[in-house]
Amino acid sequence: MKLQISFSSTVFPAILCAYAGQAACLTKFPGDVTDTFYKSIPVGMTSESEPKSS
Repeated sequence: MKLQISFSSTVFPAILCAYAGQAACLTKFPGDVTDTFYKSIPVGMTSESEPKSS
């Protein structure tokens, strides 16, 4: 029961927000279908100072 509560209140909303962010990124940049996850992460959140260019 505790696992169901923690999943429903923590993990599921986090996954939902991540997918919503990826959908927003795809809406703005429709050509980035192949690596949407990596391109949707803000520049300051990764160890790289500049995003990779394709």
